[in-house]
Amino acid sequence: VIVAFTLLTGAATVTVRAAIMAIVSLSIRTAGRKYAPLRALTFALGIMVVINPLILAFDAAFQISVSSVVGLVLLSEPISRKIGFISERWGMREIVSATLSTQIFSMPLIMFYMGEVSVISIIPNIVLLPFLPWILLLGVVLLVLGFFGAAAGVPAAAPFAWVMKLLLSYVLWTVQSYGSLPFSSIKMTVGPFGLTVMFAFVFAFTIWLRRNCSRTSAN
Repeated sequence: VIVAFTLLTGAATVTVRAAIMAIVSLSIRTAGRKYAPLRALTFALGIMVVINPLILAFDAAFQISVSSVVGLVLLSEPISRKIGFISERWGMREIVSATLSTQIFSMPLIMFYMGEVSVISIIPNIVLLPFLPWILLLGVVLLVLGFFGAAAGVPAAAPFAWVMKLLLSYVLWTVQSYGSLPFSSIKMTVGPFGLTVMFAFVFAFTIWLRRNCSRTSAN
C-alpha cells in the first residue's frame, strides 16, 4: 500500500523518503525491535543519495523535509516537556511541540530559499493537523472504492468523495484565510554564511534543551 501510494502521488523525493522510513518502521516493529527514526532517516538518505546525489544540493523541498524530520525527532519531546501548561486533550500539546520543533529546524532553509517566514503558522497547524490523517485515509478509501466501483458500475465512492471535498475545502479556506492576513509573514533572507550560522545556533539550542530536560528528569 505504501509503495502504491508513493507511485500514485508521483514519487516525489519527499514522499519517497517518507515511504522508505515507513517501510523500515513497519519492518522493525514487526521483527520486535525498537524503531530508531534517525537511523531510518539515515538509511533512507543513503538509498536516495546513491540513486540521485543531486538532491542534496538542488532539491529544496527534500532538504526542508529532512530538516523537519530531524527537528521532530530531536526537539519534539524536550519542547513538549517545557510546554506542560498546554493541555494534552485532543493531542494539543503534541501538535504544538511537533509544529515548533519542525519549524525551528526548517526555518533556516525556508529563509535561505524563500526569503519569507510565517509568524502565525502554528495557529493553522493546530487547526488543521487533526484532520490530515483522516484526509489521507479517505484518499486511500476513495482510490480503492473508485477503482472497484467503476469496474462494477456502482458509484460506491460518492459519499466518501463528498466528505473528502468538505474536508479539503476547509483546509484550503483555512490556509487562504491565514495566508491573506497582512502580518502573516515577514521578509527575512539569509545567504550561505547566514544559513550555516543559523544551523549552528539551532543545533546548539537543541543540545542545550535536551541536556536541560535530562537534568530536570534526573532531579
